[in-house]
Formats: sequence, C-alpha cells, structure tokens
Amino acid sequence: MRAWLEPAEVAPGVFRVRSRRVNCHLVRDGSAFTLADSGLPRHWPAIRAACDALGPGVSAVEAVLLTHVHADHAGGAEQARVEAGATVSLHAGDAELASGRAHRKNQRPLAAYLWRPAALAATWELAAGGGRHMPAIGSHNQVEDGQRLDLPGRPVVVGLPGHTLGSVGYTLPDRGVCFSGDALVTWNLLTGRRGPQLLAAGFMEDTTKALASLDRLAELDASILLPGHGEPWTGPMSQAVTQARNAGIS
Repeated sequence: MRAWLEPAEVAPGVFRVRSRRVNCHLVRDGSAFTLADSGLPRHWPAIRAACDALGPGVSAVEAVLLTHVHADHAGGAEQARVEAGATVSLHAGDAELASGRAHRKNQRPLAAYLWRPAALAATWELAAGGGRHMPAIGSHNQVEDGQRLDLPGRPVVVGLPGHTLGSVGYTLPDRGVCFSGDALVTWNLLTGRRGPQLLAAGFMEDTTKALASLDRLAELDASILLPGHGEPWTGPMSQAVTQARNAGIS
C-alpha cells in the first residue's frame, strides 16, 4: 500500500496523502502537523514516510482529527497515538465504534452493488488495506459542532451526521479549506461516479440526515473541498452541494 501514497500540496500548507481511493490530509502549522483522517491500517507506513518527506517527521503529528470512525478513515489513528504521541479527536456519535468491534447497519446492503466493477475494486482495496479489522483506539477526545480546536491549523468542527451518526467535517477558516470526510465526496466508491455527491446508500447510515447535512455544508465560507474519496474540488460550497443534490443517492 505504501507505494500508492504520495504527499501533494492541495491548499496552503495542506498535503494530501492518498491511496487510489482513500484520502487523508496533513495540515502543517509551523513545525507541527494535524492529520485529518488517518487512512486504512496499512496506510500508516506511507503517512509516516510523507511526514519524513515533508521535513518534520512523524513526531510532528500532534493531533488526528477523525471525520468519522470507519476503518478507511480511522485505521491509522491508534498508530499515530502510540508512535507519534498524537491526540485523537472524534464526535461522541461515533465513540462506540472506536473499539473496532462495534458495527452499524447501512441503509442498503453492500451486496446490492457488487455487480458493479467500481464496487468490487473498492471492496478489494479496503480489504487489502486492512479495513476488515480496525485497531481499537486506546483513548480519544470528543469534539462538538462549532468548536474551534487549539491544534495546528486551528480547525473548526462542523457537525455533518448521516454517513454515520457522528460524522463531522473540519474547516480551516484562514485557508478556505473544508475537510468533508464522507459527508460529501467527489468519487462514489460503489458506483464509480465522479463529481460532488453523497456516497451510495450502501455506505450510508441515514440518508435523510445526510441530505440535511448538505445544507450545513452549503453555508460554509470555504472554497477548497477536500473529501475522503476523490479529487479536491474548488469553488463555493453551495455549488458543490447543488451538484450533490442533483446527483441524488444511489
């Protein structure tokens, strides 16, 4: 998995570290990093290598911000906590998932999508990255909607339930950036569709709440959307939300 990831600056002081289908982001603030989502468990060596390539090294990761607690976003959180001494922050709505043992039902069975090549490829990548067994997160802090965190980048929490009960985004107001996690993506893993949209119902706990969370995203004063899956998107958040609503839910 390591060879698939590489750091690329996608906003001022913000670096995308990715596999083919999964994004996480390093926010540099002076000599310190905040890691927005931590990828799959087997992505951690590549994140460590990215920190080395950018200069400060992995010990500079002071915090991990989780948009939600799924293995492709939280899989490296415990490694960051233990190896880098980073704090891990997540919303209370997903706290029960931090053990790595709890699971929730999505609104449509994953099997309904497996006739699609995109779904098969995504399922394979998630499994190959260790997504079937997320390491338990030993300790974490809980964040709330509207909270500004005293962490590198000074991120602000945006409540975006729907994909999971505890889904959140994070904005960097000084940089015009929004990390949307899986509340708004630009690549649908199960259908292969590109552009701003909601994930398919096979990866969604509550589509009604997810649609309502789009209203919150549309209000944000940000111009760089950095999703959990897909390419960065530049423009008014309201425009991205309009495209997502027009795309509907698969």
